[in-house]
Amino acid sequence: MASSNYADFGDSELVLVPQRTSILAIFSLIFALICIIPGFGVLATIFGIAAIVGIGGSKGRVGGTGLAAAGIILGLLFSMVWVGIIYGGGKVASMFVGGFAQPTAATLMSLDKNEIAEARASFTAAANATITDEELIKFRDAYQADLGVCKGSPTNLVEFIKGYQASGNALKGVNGSNGRPGRQDIVPMPINFEKGQAIVIAVFDPKAMNSAQGGTVTVPGSPGFKLPLSNIIILTTGGKHYSIKPDELTALPAGSASPDAKAPAIEAQPDTTPDPDADPTDAPSAPKPPK
Repeated sequence: MASSNYADFGDSELVLVPQRTSILAIFSLIFALICIIPGFGVLATIFGIAAIVGIGGSKGRVGGTGLAAAGIILGLLFSMVWVGIIYGGGKVASMFVGGFAQPTAATLMSLDKNEIAEARASFTAAANATITDEELIKFRDAYQADLGVCKGSPTNLVEFIKGYQASGNALKGVNGSNGRPGRQDIVPMPINFEKGQAIVIAVFDPKAMNSAQGGTVTVPGSPGFKLPLSNIIILTTGGKHYSIKPDELTALPAGSASPDAKAPAIEAQPDTTPDPDADPTDAPSAPKPPK
């Protein structure tokens, strides 16, 4: 009887190819874990999907499904977080630019054009009652001599961040001891001038913000919003500051003397207190009244 060629098949040793982990799956998880950088979450999702497709067609030779799945989930999660941050940041930037930076820059540009009435329209009635045209002109001439005319505000969040970084030294002019910490009536912002950037602090009246709109609550940057200014302070990177009227926010009011200046000496006055032990006969006679 002829022997079968398959008689010993069941006893033969089966050699398997070692399974390797998908490189794309590893990349997916790595990009998901460092997705603090915008866009890496999207890359993690793309690499994870590609890894799962490759693993499915490898017929068991490639593994890493769990890594790819984790990369996809984390990538999608952080991508949605970044979308929310970017969208929210864009809304905040739009509100900040339209509600504070542009109106303040427009006021300075009106002063540069000598349009005093136009500039006064940005201030509250109380501020206009205390600020004279001469003070506005003096304020304009002072900052123009140092910075030139106003060129407007940055237009987006990225430009504002760069502006704060470039003009950060100007914020050292704010007096932390005299300025009230946490005050809600100031907005510092970088503004472009002819000779560079400076930090412009808009001091506004929160109570007048609604009354300027006829009593309706209006979000800064929305149509019809009006910023009721009470003062404008400009801080330069060179350490100088200019203010329409003195404010406790700055270290010294514009044009004031240094606090280190010594007061003039006061001439000592003779002591006229009588000595109880002195002989009355030795006392100087009182001057005779004129005839």
